[in-house]
Amino acid sequence: MEISYRDTVELNADITGYERYRDAWYPRVKKVKDDLYLLVYMPGQFGGKELYYVTSRDGKQWNAPELLWSNNEEFVHTFGPLEGKSDRYVAVNPDACVLNNGEIIAVYEIRPSSGYGQAAYLDLNGVYMKRGTVGADNSIS
Repeated sequence: MEISYRDTVELNADITGYERYRDAWYPRVKKVKDDLYLLVYMPGQFGGKELYYVTSRDGKQWNAPELLWSNNEEFVHTFGPLEGKSDRYVAVNPDACVLNNGEIIAVYEIRPSSGYGQAAYLDLNGVYMKRGTVGADNSIS
């Protein structure tokens, strides 16, 4: 597959004016219906304290990003090699699926920012889902 620069749309903070497009990683686009596209992404290469989604009617002009998930809480590891260290949960690798009834299922992983690959902390990782519905005005709730 080759990129067509005639049909390419660049979404970044400078072009759109929306800071939430800055440092967007792992984008996934789904066609929800004939006049609605959904894009999910994570801010930063290694995830972050937020995940976003954005919609478009034509796949070229995109609305302001909205929060899919957010968490600012910190915790302290109580065991293992990171015992006593502060950490926070981050969300990574968002994706979505449009069901036959038009509802949307978004899935993503929540894991600690540190130590998520270490055997001692595997139980702190998890896959989460959110279900969304599309309104008459193409808004998603």
